[in-house]
Amino acid sequence: MTGVCLRDLERGGAELQCDTAGRGSAVLCAAVSVVAAVFFLAPVVSHASDARPDDAGTAREMLRKLSLQSVDSCLPQEAERIPVSGPDPDGYFADQSGQLYMVVDLYRPNLEKNGTAGNEEPGRGVPEGEYEAVALGSVNRWGLVPAIFVAREGGKTRLLQVRELELGKAVFAPEWISGSCADLMRAAERRGQEARLGVWADPDGRSAVYSADAPEQLSERTGEYALVRGRIVSLGKTSRTRYLNFGKYWKTDVTATLDAEAEIVFDTALERSGWRVADLAGKLVEVRGIVEERDGPHIFLRYPEQLVVLEHPVFR
Repeated sequence: MTGVCLRDLERGGAELQCDTAGRGSAVLCAAVSVVAAVFFLAPVVSHASDARPDDAGTAREMLRKLSLQSVDSCLPQEAERIPVSGPDPDGYFADQSGQLYMVVDLYRPNLEKNGTAGNEEPGRGVPEGEYEAVALGSVNRWGLVPAIFVAREGGKTRLLQVRELELGKAVFAPEWISGSCADLMRAAERRGQEARLGVWADPDGRSAVYSADAPEQLSERTGEYALVRGRIVSLGKTSRTRYLNFGKYWKTDVTATLDAEAEIVFDTALERSGWRVADLAGKLVEVRGIVEERDGPHIFLRYPEQLVVLEHPVFR
């Protein structure tokens, strides 16, 4: 089985690939700043974001063009596309040999009427159809292969993950996908937000984008996956941990952290938009991940795509 890990591919020669810095299609990379700018348009719980104004119409047009190129941008031409059937009741897809494939990088909130929430298997609720799986890794301990899926609809191809995000059926939870492909996922998610579809139509704001200026509201989502926007007040670093502080009072304010040894990996990814982690004090950013309560709301950044700078480096 040929696996294609989007975090490890590199564009070189005639091979269309992406490396950890996220270099992919030149058109997509040129649009990164537009994709970042359009994030300002999403609703934020409580305090309004202090974003600079942008041309929303131009941004949306660029996002539309990004969507049209999604399959080619995320998958090299030589990637093995394996026909699969499904999903089964557990949300998994199977090839002819019976090998099971799982949908990755989507967080599907399981919103209950009693107000509780959990994470539902991303493949559940996906309509049956013609799908092809591209493995992003080897078989895991549960016998599942992480994959990105290509859906065939009316003679056209489309990424299943992109479709689910556009319909508001899930939130982008990056782990395997990076670079320009991750930009496409965020753009698709944004379209679902704009249309207030699916999880974004939740009346209690459970799936809204949270403001780092309102830690008490974010604390209510402890244990859940959340999107948070705010300006980094200060940076800190020990031998083991890099701290992104969104407030002056670390005992109560929002904090995001990453392993100190992983900072070089984050810097490589941030290079696409002209930033490094050490440059981010005072900058407006978006982070996403599971909310923990650790001296105030805390999100651990395990993967670089969990962190996006919402400013152009010209404003540094």
